[in-house]
Amino acid sequence: STVVLHLTVNPLIDTTIPLEICVSDLPYVWEAEDYTFPVGASSGSYPFHHTSVLGCDSVVHLNLTIHPEYDQLETIELCENDFPYQWRDTLFEEGTLSGEYLFSRQSQYGCDSIVSLMLIVKEIPEVQILGDTNIMPGQSVMLVATYGVGNMYEWDNGTQGNILSVTPDTTTTYYLT
Repeated sequence: STVVLHLTVNPLIDTTIPLEICVSDLPYVWEAEDYTFPVGASSGSYPFHHTSVLGCDSVVHLNLTIHPEYDQLETIELCENDFPYQWRDTLFEEGTLSGEYLFSRQSQYGCDSIVSLMLIVKEIPEVQILGDTNIMPGQSVMLVATYGVGNMYEWDNGTQGNILSVTPDTTTTYYLT
């Protein structure tokens, strides 16, 4: 007698599915498996085991990538005369005040992010120069810059410090930085 065996080998199903989400999407329900990824879940490969309709083992691997969102704080100090000032895609005009400016942005993966800019606008100092401004040619006088202790001063002739001794021969203007 002859026995004929017809053998059918059913394939193992092994599928990989990529999925990218933002951290704010958590908790995330993956409907294909009716599985919820909780807040705090991390990126990785998640296997889901099944039995196929033909009774064979099958595995679906979900390659989950969870992209971060950003909450950035940046501080910039400017002087009043630095305006207009370009920061990233924003132009700050003259008269802009110190303060916190919030910008909603999207990361390269489309995730919502917040950038906080702490802008500190410093006043232009008003320096007083004390000393006799009406002097005779050849007469010496001491000019004293006053804007507070601990500041740096530089006169137009390169002299540093808040005191400049001058003996002009003609009408002269002195500049201070």
